[in-house]
Amino acid sequence: MIACLHAIKEQWNCLGSIFKHESASRPAMTELFEQKMRDAGNASRRPSRWHALLLLPFLIGAVFLLYEWVLYRNAATRQQTTFGTVTAHEPANHSRYGYTFTVEGRRYDGWQVPHDSEEWTVGQQVVVYYDAADPARNALRDFTTESDGIIAPVPVLVLGIVTAVLLIISLRRRAGSRQSPG
Repeated sequence: MIACLHAIKEQWNCLGSIFKHESASRPAMTELFEQKMRDAGNASRRPSRWHALLLLPFLIGAVFLLYEWVLYRNAATRQQTTFGTVTAHEPANHSRYGYTFTVEGRRYDGWQVPHDSEEWTVGQQVVVYYDAADPARNALRDFTTESDGIIAPVPVLVLGIVTAVLLIISLRRRAGSRQSPG
Protein backbone atom coordinates (compact mmCIF):
# COMPACT_ATOMS: atom_id res chain seq x y z
CA MET A 1 0.00 0.00 0.00
CA ILE A 2 2.77 2.43 0.95
CA ALA A 3 4.75 1.51 -2.17
CA CYS A 4 1.62 2.16 -4.25
CA LEU A 5 1.12 5.59 -2.64
CA HIS A 6 4.80 6.35 -3.20
CA ALA A 7 4.47 5.45 -6.89
CA ILE A 8 1.37 7.68 -7.24
CA LYS A 9 3.23 10.56 -5.57
CA GLU A 10 6.16 10.07 -7.97
CA GLN A 11 3.81 10.11 -10.96
CA TRP A 12 2.13 13.27 -9.67
CA ASN A 13 5.54 14.95 -9.24
CA CYS A 14 6.45 13.77 -12.72
CA LEU A 15 3.37 15.39 -14.23
CA GLY A 16 4.12 18.60 -12.31
CA SER A 17 7.66 18.72 -13.67
CA ILE A 18 6.38 18.18 -17.22
CA PHE A 19 3.94 21.06 -16.97
CA LYS A 20 6.75 23.30 -15.70
CA HIS A 21 8.48 22.70 -19.05
CA GLU A 22 5.71 24.31 -21.13
CA SER A 23 8.27 25.80 -23.48
CA ALA A 24 9.70 22.37 -24.29
CA SER A 25 8.68 20.66 -27.49
CA ARG A 26 6.05 17.91 -27.45
CA PRO A 27 8.51 15.03 -28.17
CA ALA A 28 10.84 16.29 -25.41
CA MET A 29 7.93 16.36 -22.94
CA THR A 30 6.96 12.81 -23.93
CA GLU A 31 10.55 11.63 -23.50
CA LEU A 32 10.80 13.39 -20.12
CA PHE A 33 7.50 11.82 -19.02
CA GLU A 34 8.61 8.33 -20.07
CA GLN A 35 11.96 8.70 -18.27
CA LYS A 36 10.21 9.86 -15.08
CA MET A 37 7.80 6.91 -15.28
CA ARG A 38 10.70 4.45 -15.70
CA ASP A 39 12.50 5.98 -12.72
CA ALA A 40 9.35 5.82 -10.57
CA GLY A 41 8.72 2.20 -11.62
CA ASN A 42 12.27 1.15 -10.72
CA ALA A 43 12.08 2.89 -7.35
CA SER A 44 8.80 1.20 -6.46
CA ARG A 45 10.18 -2.27 -7.31
CA ARG A 46 13.20 -1.91 -5.05
CA PRO A 47 12.45 -3.47 -1.65
CA SER A 48 12.83 -1.10 1.25
CA ARG A 49 14.84 -1.82 4.36
CA TRP A 50 11.50 -1.61 6.15
CA HIS A 51 10.63 -4.97 4.59
CA ALA A 52 13.02 -6.45 7.13
CA LEU A 53 10.49 -5.48 9.82
CA LEU A 54 8.22 -8.18 8.42
CA LEU A 55 10.77 -10.67 9.72
CA LEU A 56 10.63 -9.28 13.27
CA PRO A 57 7.76 -11.51 14.52
CA PHE A 58 9.57 -14.60 13.24
CA LEU A 59 12.80 -13.49 14.89
CA ILE A 60 11.01 -12.81 18.18
CA GLY A 61 9.35 -16.23 17.95
CA ALA A 62 12.69 -17.97 17.38
CA VAL A 63 14.29 -16.15 20.32
CA PHE A 64 11.32 -16.99 22.57
CA LEU A 65 11.47 -20.68 21.60
CA LEU A 66 15.22 -20.78 22.24
CA TYR A 67 14.68 -19.18 25.66
CA GLU A 68 11.97 -21.73 26.55
CA TRP A 69 14.21 -24.54 25.31
CA VAL A 70 17.04 -23.41 27.62
CA LEU A 71 14.62 -23.25 30.56
CA TYR A 72 13.36 -26.79 29.92
CA ARG A 73 16.89 -28.13 29.34
CA ASN A 74 17.99 -26.66 32.68
CA ALA A 75 14.87 -28.02 34.38
CA ALA A 76 15.67 -31.47 32.97
CA THR A 77 18.85 -31.53 35.07
CA ARG A 78 16.80 -30.86 38.24
CA GLN A 79 13.76 -32.93 37.25
CA GLN A 80 11.86 -34.83 39.94
CA THR A 81 8.75 -37.02 39.68
CA THR A 82 5.67 -37.48 41.79
CA PHE A 83 2.17 -38.82 41.31
CA GLY A 84 -0.74 -36.60 40.41
CA THR A 85 -4.35 -36.93 39.36
CA VAL A 86 -6.00 -35.87 36.10
CA THR A 87 -8.76 -33.44 37.09
CA ALA A 88 -10.10 -32.06 33.80
CA HIS A 89 -10.29 -32.65 30.07
CA GLU A 90 -11.02 -29.84 27.62
CA PRO A 91 -11.60 -31.38 24.17
CA ALA A 92 -12.41 -27.97 22.66
CA ASN A 93 -9.07 -26.52 23.81
CA HIS A 94 -6.57 -28.73 21.95
CA SER A 95 -7.92 -31.68 23.95
CA ARG A 96 -5.77 -30.60 26.90
CA TYR A 97 -5.81 -32.28 30.29
CA GLY A 98 -5.62 -30.62 33.69
CA TYR A 99 -3.94 -32.31 36.61
CA THR A 100 -2.96 -31.63 40.22
CA PHE A 101 -0.10 -32.89 42.35
CA THR A 102 1.50 -32.14 45.70
CA VAL A 103 5.14 -31.35 46.50
CA GLU A 104 6.20 -30.84 50.13
CA GLY A 105 2.59 -30.33 51.20
CA ARG A 106 1.85 -27.66 48.59
CA ARG A 107 -0.67 -28.28 45.79
CA TYR A 108 0.24 -27.47 42.17
CA ASP A 109 -1.80 -27.53 38.97
CA GLY A 110 -0.77 -28.10 35.40
CA TRP A 111 -2.09 -28.57 31.88
CA GLN A 112 -0.85 -30.91 29.20
CA VAL A 113 -1.78 -31.19 25.52
CA PRO A 114 -1.43 -34.83 24.46
CA HIS A 115 0.91 -35.86 21.66
CA ASP A 116 0.14 -38.63 19.19
CA SER A 117 -1.60 -41.48 21.05
CA GLU A 118 -1.37 -40.03 24.57
CA GLU A 119 -4.70 -40.00 26.30
CA TRP A 120 -5.68 -39.84 29.93
CA THR A 121 -8.99 -40.07 31.76
CA VAL A 122 -10.32 -37.79 34.50
CA GLY A 123 -9.44 -39.35 37.86
CA GLN A 124 -6.49 -41.31 36.45
CA GLN A 125 -3.28 -41.30 38.49
CA VAL A 126 -0.33 -40.06 36.40
CA VAL A 127 3.40 -39.46 36.81
CA VAL A 128 4.13 -35.73 36.95
CA TYR A 129 7.58 -34.38 36.10
CA TYR A 130 8.44 -31.12 37.85
CA ASP A 131 11.39 -28.79 38.28
CA ALA A 132 12.73 -29.18 41.85
CA ALA A 133 13.67 -25.47 41.86
CA ASP A 134 10.20 -24.41 40.66
CA PRO A 135 7.45 -27.06 40.89
CA ALA A 136 5.10 -24.67 39.04
CA ARG A 137 7.07 -25.72 35.93
CA ASN A 138 5.71 -29.22 35.38
CA ALA A 139 4.51 -31.63 32.71
CA LEU A 140 3.24 -35.15 32.15
CA ARG A 141 6.30 -35.83 29.97
CA ASP A 142 9.93 -35.56 31.01
CA PHE A 143 11.56 -32.20 30.38
CA THR A 144 14.04 -33.57 27.86
CA THR A 145 11.16 -34.70 25.64
CA GLU A 146 9.38 -31.37 26.21
CA SER A 147 12.50 -29.38 25.25
CA ASP A 148 12.91 -31.42 22.07
CA GLY A 149 9.37 -30.44 21.08
CA ILE A 150 10.04 -26.78 21.83
CA ILE A 151 13.22 -26.56 19.73
CA ALA A 152 11.77 -28.43 16.72
CA PRO A 153 10.43 -25.39 14.76
CA VAL A 154 13.49 -23.17 15.37
CA PRO A 155 15.62 -24.45 12.45
CA VAL A 156 12.73 -23.85 10.04
CA LEU A 157 12.23 -20.32 11.42
CA VAL A 158 15.94 -19.52 11.14
CA LEU A 159 16.10 -20.92 7.60
CA GLY A 160 13.08 -18.82 6.62
CA ILE A 161 14.56 -15.67 8.15
CA VAL A 162 17.93 -16.18 6.43
CA THR A 163 16.23 -16.92 3.09
CA ALA A 164 14.07 -13.79 3.34
CA VAL A 165 17.07 -11.61 4.25
CA LEU A 166 19.07 -12.97 1.32
CA LEU A 167 16.08 -12.39 -0.99
CA ILE A 168 15.72 -8.78 0.14
CA ILE A 169 19.47 -8.16 -0.30
CA SER A 170 19.40 -9.77 -3.75
CA LEU A 171 16.39 -7.73 -4.89
CA ARG A 172 17.94 -4.50 -3.57
CA ARG A 173 21.18 -5.19 -5.42
CA ARG A 174 19.38 -6.13 -8.62
CA ALA A 175 17.18 -3.01 -8.48
CA GLY A 176 20.24 -0.88 -7.64
CA SER A 177 22.19 -2.19 -10.62
CA ARG A 178 19.27 -1.37 -12.95
CA GLN A 179 19.14 2.20 -11.67
CA SER A 180 22.86 2.93 -11.97
CA PRO A 181 23.95 4.23 -15.36
CA GLY A 182 25.48 1.47 -17.41
